[in-house]
Amino acid sequence: MTPKRVLVLWWSQSGQLRSVAESFARPFSEAGHDVALLELEPVTAFPFPWKVSTFFGVFPETVLDRPAPIRRLQLPPGEWDLIVLTTQVWFLSPSQPFAALLSGPDRGIFLGKRVITLISCRNMWIRGWRRLVGLVQAQGGIVTDRIVATQGGPVFASYFTTLAWMLTGKRDAIKALPSAGLGADTLVRVAGIGAIAAERLGAEPRGGPPAPLLADLQTASVSYPHAFGEQLVGSLFPLFARIISAVSRPGSLVRDVSAVAMLCFILSAVIGLFVPFVIGELLFRPWVDPWLDRLATLPVA
Repeated sequence: MTPKRVLVLWWSQSGQLRSVAESFARPFSEAGHDVALLELEPVTAFPFPWKVSTFFGVFPETVLDRPAPIRRLQLPPGEWDLIVLTTQVWFLSPSQPFAALLSGPDRGIFLGKRVITLISCRNMWIRGWRRLVGLVQAQGGIVTDRIVATQGGPVFASYFTTLAWMLTGKRDAIKALPSAGLGADTLVRVAGIGAIAAERLGAEPRGGPPAPLLADLQTASVSYPHAFGEQLVGSLFPLFARIISAVSRPGSLVRDVSAVAMLCFILSAVIGLFVPFVIGELLFRPWVDPWLDRLATLPVA
């Protein structure tokens, strides 16, 4: 085995993303690779738990790629053979800290480097992941693989349990529904994928062209009703974001009112569209399968 240098970047409020990053990185260290885990640090910390006004108040800047800045990375010297981005999806977009990284002064670390995206979210990951890949590619990075860790349990219930978690800080805020967040089995799966990636990375000669490490594995799943929903609703998000941004500033009363309106819109979309999409999946899945599979495939630079 040829030891390689691996940089794992993460940012988390609740600690869940840290657990995901550590689960994936641990097999690399155990295999003898030189691994650095670094947390992104926003200049101004995002609140947790959130208030409704602040949670939905960051919607315009998130969707329009106007992230709040982060502090410079304190990187060990040397080159990296692999960079792993462990991130969430915010409003069907990359989270603001990672969007800031990919547009900030440290973005040059991606030039010519192999990148694995490790997404942790509730269910809707496709649009945010594709935008993340586009940002990496714009900086000369080469995304070879993606891993997606999504929440288990009833998918309809997770809409409400995840929102309640973000607004209260408690995974079990709604006692009548399953707890929000990833289960222990998901972390075990992520670690297993990491072990395979670590072994294959070590088997490669140093200096070769970046190649996929996990192309033959099932590393993500597509929820068909959710994929329909995010393509339909997500197409409206940029329009809403531009309107809200044009008429309000973060922290203003108008922004607070807009945040409540966004909450009402998202909840009404969930309640109004979920059942039709489930029925549509049963009726039309043979015709939409190829389209959804293309959405979940790595974009070509």
